[in-house]
Amino acid sequence: MSKIKVLAHVSNPNSGVYFHRIVNPLNYILGEFDIKFIDLHNGMPLSDLEWADVLIISRALDNEASVTKEWLDRYNVKLIVDIDDSPIIPDNHHYKGNIFTGYYIDYLKIADLIWVTNNTLKEFSLQYNNKVDIIPNGLPFGYDQFSEFNPKFNGKVGFMYSANLVHYNDAELLKGAIKSVNKQPLFQNRFTFSLLGRFKSKAHIDNKLWDKMEDIFNSGKRNNPNFISIPLKGVSEYMYSVGLGSIGVAPLVDNTFNKCKSNLKILEYASKKMPCIISGVSSQITDNPPCIVAKNTKDWIDAFMYYMQDESRIVEDGEALNRWAKNNFDIKQTNYKRVNSINNLFI
Repeated sequence: MSKIKVLAHVSNPNSGVYFHRIVNPLNYILGEFDIKFIDLHNGMPLSDLEWADVLIISRALDNEASVTKEWLDRYNVKLIVDIDDSPIIPDNHHYKGNIFTGYYIDYLKIADLIWVTNNTLKEFSLQYNNKVDIIPNGLPFGYDQFSEFNPKFNGKVGFMYSANLVHYNDAELLKGAIKSVNKQPLFQNRFTFSLLGRFKSKAHIDNKLWDKMEDIFNSGKRNNPNFISIPLKGVSEYMYSVGLGSIGVAPLVDNTFNKCKSNLKILEYASKKMPCIISGVSSQITDNPPCIVAKNTKDWIDAFMYYMQDESRIVEDGEALNRWAKNNFDIKQTNYKRVNSINNLFI
């Protein structure tokens, strides 16, 4: 029996979404299927459609769903739409009004199958399509950039937030706690706050928002010796920068949009044996990760102090989180679900 031919759309190879939801997982199952990566933003190449059995895309293409469906039906190609967040974007979100969101739901309706990362996103998707599989994120723990090697900055212990501009409202949850902890002599002598993710942008609004986010972590002091800004790296090496931290933080505003997110940030910290402090939004706690939950400013202060007062807890909790992640979210496990999901399309 010939292998199923999988055409995977990747418009931006340096996008974290494409890397974690399409490129990296499919590269680990090349032996299961014939897989070809392609950018379809320049049109539908007929030779590839004639070759393919199934097309996998993230969220939506930049043409109307009805046009895409016409082409796929003509060549008898099935469509899998992978989504890792909700298309219903909050009013104060950085990507509100992004043009691709207009097609998002239309693509959910025409899909032969939808892949999501958690049950909340599944329930949302079932409004538009009754064929939905949960395929959690998984990482190749212990390999390449996901190895456990963990260098540190100048021997100091760092609270690390790996983020981008869409996380500004989440970062604001830390403002009061960081300001309070910065005044502690124990923190000043031994600890740092690190913000990973800043990139060079031609857009003034982007740079201004990054400045505001950095002001949260440096307590408004641009030359704060206890703050480190770490620039963004490409998806093939960004985890080496995550490993420069000692404790991960993952604040999330408790809203519907964030309840649809995955637990990827927790898994990233776990790969480096970094313990993680989380807000406790449902998307973070569904699988019971051994993390400290901080629901308000006092909780965040207490969590920071918990690790500052006894650094042995960093090692113990980091190893516990690493074990939990390996047991539940190794890419081999999540790809087993992915392989079965694809095969079941053709039964």
